[in-house]
Amino acid sequence: MEQIKYIGMYDLDGKDVNQVMKISEEQFTKIQVLVPNISSLIVHLKTHPKAGNRKKYSVNVKAVAANNTFTSKHDDWRAEDVVRKALKKLEKELVHKFRKD
Repeated sequence: MEQIKYIGMYDLDGKDVNQVMKISEEQFTKIQVLVPNISSLIVHLKTHPKAGNRKKYSVNVKAVAANNTFTSKHDDWRAEDVVRKALKKLEKELVHKFRKD
């Protein structure tokens, strides 16, 4: 999807890359339903140095709309979880901003 830009995916293996892309696309369609004028989504994934036998991941997600930019950050031990949780945070922020009372 050309509306989603990925940064820092080179450190992930093939399975993780596919999972991150799948999760991002699913959540982006949900976000577009909430806010139809979202023009792009930037997923910036960072891999921290290995601590023992596990890697830690952090992600910065930025959604760019016509007049606003919304961001969300999260870090965790699994790449899929970190992306899913950051996008859920972003979705909650958008619901809060654009809810109709």
